[in-house]
Amino acid sequence: MSTTTRIRAFIEGLDKDSIFTTRDLLSFGTRSAVDNAICKLVKVEEIVRIMPGIFSLPGSQRQVSLKELAIIKAESFGHQISEHTFDLTSEIPDNEVWFATTGSNSSFKFGSITIKFKPTSRRKIAHALAGLDTNRTCGFARSEPPILPNEKIHP
Repeated sequence: MSTTTRIRAFIEGLDKDSIFTTRDLLSFGTRSAVDNAICKLVKVEEIVRIMPGIFSLPGSQRQVSLKELAIIKAESFGHQISEHTFDLTSEIPDNEVWFATTGSNSSFKFGSITIKFKPTSRRKIAHALAGLDTNRTCGFARSEPPILPNEKIHP
């Protein structure tokens, strides 16, 4: 059975509003074969690329926020993220959203917005998620609400 056939079988088992990542498909073949199959399925509109590495099914009515996309992306690599930047908000450009992560530095674009993951220790992430460091600013993950556009994004 080909990689594309295996991926199609996986997709058929999903709910209409499911979101999945490239990582979810890597068990169906080599990285190259999965990438080629994804490219083919996107071209024939059997799946919709929301952003690099994140996909949905055609006709999905699910509204996805930037925060949800960042969480999905981080979880696909086995990382945690805090809901807020760990730097001073005045230093963040308007077209960027920063998240503290247990992983490495990375960034990806969604339209005109760049989502950046900045490495932070697991302890600081845990404190931010538990709301234990609300009096700290620069250099620490904070538990305040994220700086994100309020609108939902439809794939």
